[in-house]
Amino acid sequence: TLFPYTTLFRSLGDNNGTVTRFVSPDGSEVIAVERVTGALLGAGTVDADHYLSGYLRQLAQSLPQLVETQRERMSGGVVDATFRTQEGGELRRTTYLRLIPASPDLWMVSVSVPTEREVAGRMKLFEPVTATFTPGR
Repeated sequence: TLFPYTTLFRSLGDNNGTVTRFVSPDGSEVIAVERVTGALLGAGTVDADHYLSGYLRQLAQSLPQLVETQRERMSGGVVDATFRTQEGGELRRTTYLRLIPASPDLWMVSVSVPTEREVAGRMKLFEPVTATFTPGR
């Protein structure tokens, strides 16, 4: 269960999607569900893997110590990725991310946890959330 997490909503700056974040009471764990509307539509159509590359490039501009450690293409165009952030040479946070195409939209489900708890974060948060997540409208 996600409770007693606090839910935060925000529209993305370019108004093409919405993200909902569930934040643990101590702020150390974050589950985010983001819908990027129209990401897979039009002349500039991209797949989830290509979108992820651009997303991580943009994220790295604000997090210069971003290190992608894993990327896996799965069936149905789904892409899983893992990245970590460093501060002062030490690993600080690990994020597990799943991109799920639901044309014309793209859904992103992520879990961010302190790196020292990354195994538990994957098993107790990321895997259960992504196993039950179904893209909606």
